[in-house]
Amino acid sequence: MRALAIAAAGYDLRGQTVPTVPFATTLYGVTRHPVDWSFGPYPPVVMLHGNHGNCRPTRSSGDDNCAETTDHECHMWFHSTTPNAEGMLYLAETLAAHGYVATTISGNALNCRDDYIPERSELVLEHLRRWLGWSTTGGDPFGTTFVGRVDMTRVGLVGHSRGGEAVALAPQRLAATRSPA
Repeated sequence: MRALAIAAAGYDLRGQTVPTVPFATTLYGVTRHPVDWSFGPYPPVVMLHGNHGNCRPTRSSGDDNCAETTDHECHMWFHSTTPNAEGMLYLAETLAAHGYVATTISGNALNCRDDYIPERSELVLEHLRRWLGWSTTGGDPFGTTFVGRVDMTRVGLVGHSRGGEAVALAPQRLAATRSPA
């Protein structure tokens, strides 16, 4: 199979409510998807990084610092936000080239805190709920770009370290929230 041409998209939704997260937070995602929709709909893959520092003295510095925050951004003076969501961008691009809508999400607001695995899992599920809406009815920030083009019946989840623990917990948490048919 040959690789497909890919395109970039993303979202940065501030002040969002996520179940079990005790504060309003940011839903931030960096997405890569095939340009040619004719072979779709394509399954989504949501990826979550581990518990890394969320602030750096410069964007390219490897020395991460922890600062509790309630959103995606670092608020320390003379520091930049650690681009944790972008850490798996290489994988998102590879997946998109092979027919997936791949999104790597930010858990920066949950980093630098003890445990928070259930909250990380709910963050993953909230992103999936948003993708369900974007793939069926559309809406901000994508309009109708993804309507009918994302197959929400075949979902992939990937996580690194604490992101992996959150992803492993997601099916159990999803099953617990489903209402009887």
